[in-house]
Amino acid sequence: MGAKAHKKIMQVEDAYPTANDGFQIEFLRWGGGRNFANNASSSSSSSSPSSRAPENVVILLHGWSGGPEYFQFCMQTLKHNEKTCYLAPRLRGHGCKDDAKGKFHIARLAKDVHDLIQWLKKKQICTENQQFSFVGTSMGCAVIWSFVELFGESEVKNYTFVDQAPLQNVRSDWCLGSTGCFDEVSLKNLQSAVLKGPDLSEFADGNERACVAEGSNFKCEKEVKMCTLSCKPEALAELMADHTNLDWRPLVGSLEKPALVAVGEKTQIFPWKGVAYVGSLMKNAQTMVCKDCGHWLYLEQPGLFGFALSNFISTSESGESQGPSNESIEADLRGGYEFYKDKFYFIDAKSVDYRFVGGSPGHYKLL
Repeated sequence: MGAKAHKKIMQVEDAYPTANDGFQIEFLRWGGGRNFANNASSSSSSSSPSSRAPENVVILLHGWSGGPEYFQFCMQTLKHNEKTCYLAPRLRGHGCKDDAKGKFHIARLAKDVHDLIQWLKKKQICTENQQFSFVGTSMGCAVIWSFVELFGESEVKNYTFVDQAPLQNVRSDWCLGSTGCFDEVSLKNLQSAVLKGPDLSEFADGNERACVAEGSNFKCEKEVKMCTLSCKPEALAELMADHTNLDWRPLVGSLEKPALVAVGEKTQIFPWKGVAYVGSLMKNAQTMVCKDCGHWLYLEQPGLFGFALSNFISTSESGESQGPSNESIEADLRGGYEFYKDKFYFIDAKSVDYRFVGGSPGHYKLL
């Protein structure tokens, strides 16, 4: 094979990001302008940074049994521009072309995110020293925590953690984790639900009822259910076995970069104090409670979440806001945060009483 043919093959292989084991990484994108499209399709591997690289690059990581389409609803509430690029990869096991390959555990997903970032730099979509805003919803938070454990915080600008406790399972010193998967018995029950077949339709319907606030009028768009139906059941079972047993409390307490912690006031997946505990552990975190919202607060209130996110991701390491990265289609027309004042409130997470007495993971009795 000649050099010309070899170069052509390399161009094809390099047209999309791949993990170190050859797994193709799929993603959705909003913003970033023509620079992204031009550089992504280019065969250039020059190390010189692009003069049109976006100022903000945001990595959006969906939760277990979800997909990047979950973010399209809050993304549709923003006016996108060239200075901010939002990328939402589809995590392994969640309807990817290469889902037949490899194992499924949190550290593997974190390595995939790292490989995506290296591709962005290689393609000059961002600068070599780019720092990223990481957004995790549910299990996506654990993927971020694993990323930091493996690769440190040098590539992190700030974090947004959405409705995830730092430990799902019950421990002798912890009873604020998952209400549905908290020990070996409940894990096996959940695995049976996703593996029983003939498809994931019944599971998807039950999952929706659990993930929105009780009594909510919110109805899932068909795209949301399709994400679950596209998942590989065996991958979901394997991922949850790893995810539910990981204790991230020590690592979360060591994080230095600024964070926004978003809590669903009526979340049914965790006690809300279990989610707020992430904010209490961190050195530099704001904790926002979304009223009348459940685990899927970013779907139930996409405008509020999109507005809060665009305001937060420009926050510097010192915690100072540089102003919103994107204009909000609905809020900017009606007075910004004033428009959402009845839909959220901030709390001092460090002052919350996290002690618990009696009860079980399904029936918490908090002091």
